[in-house]
Amino acid sequence: NEGTFTFSGKSAVVCEDETLLRTAEIFAEDVQAVLGRQLEVKNEGAASGNVVLSLDDSLLSFQIVRNTK
Repeated sequence: NEGTFTFSGKSAVVCEDETLLRTAEIFAEDVQAVLGRQLEVKNEGAASGNVVLSLDDSLLSFQIVRNTK
């Protein structure tokens, strides 16, 4: 999908899973470095204008390969 996103003064990075906290912090740091806009990082409050990071378990897969030799 292609599109655009405009950060507002209220935009934040919301991580819906605590394991994504560091990723959210890095994303916010990158936005600060590139756009000069500081985004709050929080773990709740998904709303219009926010960047929301979440995990989709349906996209996770694991494969175990056994060496039978």
